[in-house]
Amino acid sequence: WKKQVLTGPFAAMPHLWQKLWVWIRESLPGLKNSRKRGIDPMGNQLLQLDQEKVDQARQLAHAVALNVQEDIQRHTTVTIERTVARLFGIDGTDRNDVPLANVLVDQVDQAGFLNRGIAFWLANAVVALNMTPQQVAQGCASDLRICELPLQDPGRIAEIKTAYTEEALIAIRQQ
Repeated sequence: WKKQVLTGPFAAMPHLWQKLWVWIRESLPGLKNSRKRGIDPMGNQLLQLDQEKVDQARQLAHAVALNVQEDIQRHTTVTIERTVARLFGIDGTDRNDVPLANVLVDQVDQAGFLNRGIAFWLANAVVALNMTPQQVAQGCASDLRICELPLQDPGRIAEIKTAYTEEALIAIRQQ
C-alpha cells in the first residue's frame, strides 16, 4: 500500500480524510479485508448497511456541499457583478490601472451592499447625480461613495436599470 499525497484543497485537511476513512471502515465491517477474501466490497448483496449511518453520511455530505456552494456564491457574485458593470458600459482603469468595474464593485462589496446588485447602485447613482454609469465609475475611482448617496425613487431606478439592460442586450446581439 502506498500513501497517497493529497493536493489542492484536500492537502490542508488530511486528518479529516483519515477520520473519514476510519469512520467508513468502522461503519462497514464487511469492507475490512474483503479484497483479500476476493469479495467485491461494492456489491450490494455483500454489504449489510446500517440505514442510520447511510442517512448520517448523506447529511454530512449535504452539509459539506452547502458550505462549498456558499463559498462559490461568495466568490462568483463579485465576478458576476463586475460583468454587469461592464455591460452597463463601464470601461477603462483608474490611475493605478485597476479596471473601473473592479473599483466600483469592490467599493459596494466592502460597504456590505453587494447583495442588492451593482445595477441597483449604479442606477441609483445615475438618477441622483444625473451621470452615466461610466461617469459614476470614474467618480468612484476618486472619492464618490455610491452607497452613501440618498436612495432615489424606486420606479426611476427600475427605469434606468431596464434602459441600460436593454442597451447591453442589443450590444450583445449585434456581436
